Amino acid sequence: MKLLGIMIRRRNRTNKKILDKEITTLHSKLKKNDTIITHYSTEKDYTKGNYHTHLIIEYNNDENLNNQLNNFIGGNTWEVDKSGLDEVKINQGKWGEIHTHQIWNENGFRGHMNEQLIKFIELCLMDGVVNDKEREVIFRKSKELGVPEDECEIILEGMIQKHQKENQINTSSPIPNKEEKLVEHKINIPENNSEIPSDDVIEKLFYEDYLMLKTKIDNKLKKISEEDSISIKKSEKDFERINNQKENYNNSLKKLESWLKTNKLYLFKGKENLSEVEISDLKTKIKETELGVEQLHNKILDLEFDFKKINKEINKNKHEENSLRRELKELETIYNKRNFLLFKDLYLKSPILFQSSLFSSLLSNIKIDNEKQILNLTRYNKFIYENEINYDETIGLLFEKLKRGDLKEKEIDQLFVKRKNLITYYNSFHIMIISLEENKISTYMDVYLELESLGVFNSFFEKSVLEKLSHLNKTLLKIDNRLRLVNSQLSKTNNYLSMLNNQMYSMNIQIGTVSNKLNTINHSIEDVSYSIQQGNNLMREGNDLLNDVRSGIGFNNLLSSIQTYQLYKINKNTRGLRE
Repeated sequence: MKLLGIMIRRRNRTNKKILDKEITTLHSKLKKNDTIITHYSTEKDYTKGNYHTHLIIEYNNDENLNNQLNNFIGGNTWEVDKSGLDEVKINQGKWGEIHTHQIWNENGFRGHMNEQLIKFIELCLMDGVVNDKEREVIFRKSKELGVPEDECEIILEGMIQKHQKENQINTSSPIPNKEEKLVEHKINIPENNSEIPSDDVIEKLFYEDYLMLKTKIDNKLKKISEEDSISIKKSEKDFERINNQKENYNNSLKKLESWLKTNKLYLFKGKENLSEVEISDLKTKIKETELGVEQLHNKILDLEFDFKKINKEINKNKHEENSLRRELKELETIYNKRNFLLFKDLYLKSPILFQSSLFSSLLSNIKIDNEKQILNLTRYNKFIYENEINYDETIGLLFEKLKRGDLKEKEIDQLFVKRKNLITYYNSFHIMIISLEENKISTYMDVYLELESLGVFNSFFEKSVLEKLSHLNKTLLKIDNRLRLVNSQLSKTNNYLSMLNNQMYSMNIQIGTVSNKLNTINHSIEDVSYSIQQGNNLMREGNDLLNDVRSGIGFNNLLSSIQTYQLYKINKNTRGLRE
């Protein structure tokens, strides 16, 4: 079966669970048309906050693998990047990127895939033994990292054998005397007698990536410039053709519109002088001409659309060119004199010889009866190893920051402080182990007490308790801050209540004043009511008088009527006597 190394990174942000599921789906699709064995490990990117996957695929069918990878990433264009004897094929697809390469060292590549797991196992192997509890934790860690259990077992057994082989004791060698033993155990960092690289060499290392990227961008710009030159020549011809056609169409359009205007006016004013057949023919010609005018308008619009399309193609190349020039400008801001000096400091001053593995070898050979002191030294060596890992990771992160152009001098100074601390730890360990061999307990205890404040010799239980106490302290601080906030809010609430109480008191006073005024108004209303009542009585008495007057007037009217009638009768009877 063939073997291929693959790196897959999705373009959009994803998480480990989704990416693992997609890799499983890819494996299932590959298995449909081929016999496939897939090993993979998913890791987090350092710079993008995303995830990528390293795979080793054993397969037979090249076409099946290529098709499935194209479908998976949404692209079928592969670029070849050669670096020495290595050849990497890159597919920048719609949904991400895929890198494929041949595997010359399978074990080395597997180690790279499982780098986090290997570092964790090395940490557990500090004392040379992996107990059942550590083994359980290792397998749980491998599950978190997506490493199969059987593969983790192989890696673990191989590292145990390697550790035992490296620390194997040669029992046939004679036991050295005390002075020889001290010389053997004495730890000296050798002086660097090799010539320090010149600024030219360091500058070449620093600008190596820049020159490669700049050449790549310059080639693209050159290609765009050549395409633009051809495109502009072609565009000029197209523009000339379009302008000529547009001018012809406009001239024809003017003639037709002038004819329409004249004949419509003639049809409107001279209609009486035309026969019905002539009128019908003229209307038909007008309609045909109007149709021709509309068609000419559409043709002119089509020419304008072609004109915009050509301009868009030209602008597209300009947009790409501007993007490349911005990228080139960003490179120039990264690869400048300041960053070169930072690179030089980092390159020359950061290297240090890690010694925790040497200390492990010394601890495995030392003959001291006090188990507690050996335990303390073992814990101290583990502490040193953890600081070495942190130092190594910090160097990697600083180089990554330098590539992005956001490394600060303060961060390099902090790295050198870590380096200085490591050297101090190395010297302290050396003093402690020699003091024990020479039975100088006071010297050992002086160093021990200085280191104890760092929590170096704390057991796992003690560290857990301290961590929990620290967490509890943080929680209590948060609670205290919240109580302070609540107290502040209660104080504000009391102020508001006091203000409200004062306002209620003022309102009560105002209500009392209003009540007094209402009582006064009530008394006034009662007086008015009494006056109205007296007026009503007077009006009733007046009504009675009026009724009496009305009765007298009626009686007088009756008497007057009777008297008038009697006078009428008397006059009537005496008329004859008077005649």
